[in-house]
Amino acid sequence: MSKLTSVRTLAITICLVMIVPLALSYQAVAQQQEVLEDYNERYAPEQTLMEQLSERPGGFAWDYLQNDTYPNLLVEVDWYNTMYYSVRGDFFEVFRDLVDEYCEKDEVDFIYENAVNTGEFGSPAMSQGSYDMDDLRSLADQSSDFRKSGDTCVMHILILNGYYEPNSRIVGLALDATSFVVFSRYMEPWEAAIIVGHELGHLLGLVGALGLEDQYTPPGAGSHYDIEEPKHCTDPRCMMSYTVDTVKTYCDECEADLAYVRESQSPYTVEEAAPNVDWTALGVSLTLTVNVLVIGYAAMVAQDQSISSQMTRRATEVKTSSKSLARWSKVLFLSAREVSDESMYYVLEPAKVTEGRTSRLTLILSVLTIIVILVLAYYL
Repeated sequence: MSKLTSVRTLAITICLVMIVPLALSYQAVAQQQEVLEDYNERYAPEQTLMEQLSERPGGFAWDYLQNDTYPNLLVEVDWYNTMYYSVRGDFFEVFRDLVDEYCEKDEVDFIYENAVNTGEFGSPAMSQGSYDMDDLRSLADQSSDFRKSGDTCVMHILILNGYYEPNSRIVGLALDATSFVVFSRYMEPWEAAIIVGHELGHLLGLVGALGLEDQYTPPGAGSHYDIEEPKHCTDPRCMMSYTVDTVKTYCDECEADLAYVRESQSPYTVEEAAPNVDWTALGVSLTLTVNVLVIGYAAMVAQDQSISSQMTRRATEVKTSSKSLARWSKVLFLSAREVSDESMYYVLEPAKVTEGRTSRLTLILSVLTIIVILVLAYYL
């Protein structure tokens, strides 16, 4: 049992020692959490505004037009592919030209994904012919694989082979600040290219779509705002016109609006980067502590089994010794009875001296044998 006690003491000591780095790493994480909470509290208005603007087209126009916060742009294109339709690279030629001309970006990358083949979202949602706004937003959320982070902002484009349920004449629709959909059914590639460029304009804040409750709208937006078709341009030769046809660029008024946004200060930009909470040290300490506990427990169990095995073996040996003791006790009893008989015979027959001496020798040897057996049984 002393060995078991030593193992348990060692295991408990090591576990207690492991608590020290675990406590220190937890304290470090707690301090980082406090710093992050202070940061979130300090910039709560900007974060709230960003959440509000994320739900409306044009809300993140500053991200796309400016270069300060996000010098790179990633365009994710998800499409629904059928035997009658496939995405054409020239769908995005106009889009690329507009981004190069109006968006100050160091690099623009495209990622194309066939939504059905890659299984990005459920086929029932994709197989339907018509979509309402809830369907489209849910589909955009499910199929989107990227979010703006680091030095890269993201734009998400859905190409669907269906139509918009409230109005089947609508061939394109901006869903929120980062995504739009194009219903390219029955479209020629050049027509789809124009619609993609048109919806890009909505995400850039055209026309009068920028900001929240018109507080960030460019001052000149009202001069070419189409009252009959809201969020569109009154110039029929502008790509932002509701009846856009073959035009591949924006009008002067729309260009002035884009310049205004590009030169203005983003209302939700925070110059100070959000502090990071590093869980690595805590995770490593917790893992090591758990491993030590498991190994210590396993060692004690193994020691228990070893000691139990030794005790079982010793009990077997004692049992065997007891049997031997009983056998030798029987021998002793028989020898004693023989001595008694011999003694009586010696009394009755004094001439039998040799036999009497032999019986006494047998008694002495029996006593010595029992003493040896008792000693062995004690130490075994």
